[in-house]
Amino acid sequence: MPRPTDPTSTRHMCCRSAGYTTAARPSKPRHTWPHPPAGRWRIPCITPSSGPPRRRPPRWTSRSAPTCPTGARPWRSSSIPATSARSFTRSWPCRSSNRWQAARHRWWRRHPSSCRRRPSRVSGTTPYHDGPEGHMRRREFFKVGAGGVGAAAVLGGVGSGSDAAAEPWTAARGVPSSAGSGGLFASGVVSGLHSSTEVVLWTRVARSDGTAPTSADWAVATDPRMHRIVARGTTTVNPAVDNTVKILVGRLRPGSTYFFQFRADGHYSPVGRTRTVPSGTGPQRLRLGFCSCQHWEAGYYTAHRSLAEEDIDAVVHLGDYIYESGGSGGIRLDTVGSASTLEDYRAKYRMYRSDAALQAVHANHPFLPVWDDHEFRDNYSKSSLAADPARAAAAYQAWFEYMPVMPVDGTTRVYRSIRWGTLAEIFVLDSRQYRDYEVESLANFGDPGIEMTREGRTLLGEAQRNWLLTGLEAAERDNICWKVVGNPVMIHPARAIDLDEPSIRALLPELPDHAGIYINSDQWDGFQWERDLLLAHLHSEGIDNVVFLTGDIHSFWQATLSVDYDDETSPRVANEFVGGSITSHALDILDPGLAEFIQRLIAIFRPPFNFVDLVRKGYGLIEMTPDRAVVDFKVVDTQTFEAAASTAARFTVANGSTDVLTELF
Repeated sequence: MPRPTDPTSTRHMCCRSAGYTTAARPSKPRHTWPHPPAGRWRIPCITPSSGPPRRRPPRWTSRSAPTCPTGARPWRSSSIPATSARSFTRSWPCRSSNRWQAARHRWWRRHPSSCRRRPSRVSGTTPYHDGPEGHMRRREFFKVGAGGVGAAAVLGGVGSGSDAAAEPWTAARGVPSSAGSGGLFASGVVSGLHSSTEVVLWTRVARSDGTAPTSADWAVATDPRMHRIVARGTTTVNPAVDNTVKILVGRLRPGSTYFFQFRADGHYSPVGRTRTVPSGTGPQRLRLGFCSCQHWEAGYYTAHRSLAEEDIDAVVHLGDYIYESGGSGGIRLDTVGSASTLEDYRAKYRMYRSDAALQAVHANHPFLPVWDDHEFRDNYSKSSLAADPARAAAAYQAWFEYMPVMPVDGTTRVYRSIRWGTLAEIFVLDSRQYRDYEVESLANFGDPGIEMTREGRTLLGEAQRNWLLTGLEAAERDNICWKVVGNPVMIHPARAIDLDEPSIRALLPELPDHAGIYINSDQWDGFQWERDLLLAHLHSEGIDNVVFLTGDIHSFWQATLSVDYDDETSPRVANEFVGGSITSHALDILDPGLAEFIQRLIAIFRPPFNFVDLVRKGYGLIEMTPDRAVVDFKVVDTQTFEAAASTAARFTVANGSTDVLTELF
């Protein structure tokens, strides 16, 4: 609502004091909020001005928009709309008089809902700043969402059912769902990014004995206390999908923050926060978290606890959400063991989702997830799917049951893109189910190593590769500033021994391009023809501001990608940021001295890396504006249940450049 433009209108004093003028009151105010019908008494707002003292009570004197005395609660200047006005001559008693007090109490009795400050409507601005969502900041919601909920009367909405529409949405305030719901929502609540008008909501509804209600209600509101509900409905709880509930809610406002909750058998879930994707030419900022590799036994989810409190728009999860193996020992016990059946994989997800820190990050931020290998089995390819189709089907079914992702075209396709206005487009890749078999060699020459360079060998598959190349072209053509590629496995070469030297090639002319010894053929190093094709396409089509966000390798890396990494003059086309692991081990299990020695050996790799940390755990943050992209590597102690995150390194890339400014902390 418009607010008065007078800079002094926010200061209100008793009318017996000296130096006041008055603002006009509307003659026919709106009947909805917060004015009484025309003809009833109006309470003037008085503002200080220069001039001699006035001993008479103030009068209405002008046609300007009204203000409101904050001392005469519940009225505030932010709550009163500027409407048409006319002059009044009726005097009003001093605020200290009985007539003033009586008028205030009459107003309260007639307008009880006006006694609270009216929160602002949800807007497309950055969440958890002053203004949107009932003026509640992110940290305040984190406390409320973890501990309790509030509610009021509701409106019907998308997909509303008869039961949900008939029963008011009310919940006990301040009661944690784990204690107040009988364990019905023991897996928490989850949401996923989907589109500018839709979000995906998820929960699991089951009692501790394994039984479940036959249905559950859901609601979406614009405030964290679930007062202003904009959509609601009822859905079936189906044992065939392990009592999981997944809702695609539509007809929402683009670029807006929403809050959601589930209800079953009179019990309420925790309140979750989600958002729709902006459309049009905005916004001016996008802040994402990115993470991967959260082995249950390797440590505590302190990284998730810190990520839950970050002021971000969404989380890109790059895979290894669960580990199919188990029972190897560690700081926590995996009670499921190795997974090979549908029930085994479901039990894995239930165990992982029982973690309070993981529940918190899901409740606070919408996710954009994709799988890697451990959701099925280590280092698998499309030939693995053909060799064990029953196990693969079980793994994929469990993933779709527990992830806030709607199937694309009714298939197992998970690669997709989301456009964040004109600021960024996020592409998430499937690096597993379409890839050719893994080469059992670290050298890209000889037999079988020469297979790593074979033309046509693919990690993405032809359909996904064409989709990615076409999508990047379209983003550049539409003037999308940043192109972000969620890339489960590292694309920058990790070549420990460079054999592509003139002296060596003179002796061995049959060596392939980029000859050498690589440390991991499971990543893009095992698919060199396709990587060269992708990077050359970025250069030939003039696609700039490309950023790869990567997981898988359990450590932090940063490097700049060039078209031909054996040519120092080759154009640089992108940057890659590998965001560590939530818990999974790398060199942290070795003696610290040995780990440091191995890390120093990375300096001989060609092409070089700008930053490497093979020991610490954590996650990454990327903030994009029209001017620059800034990436932070956040590190935590995963062997301590509660540990604060700290910044290990910060990288800044300017719009239109591939140069990286690195800051170490």
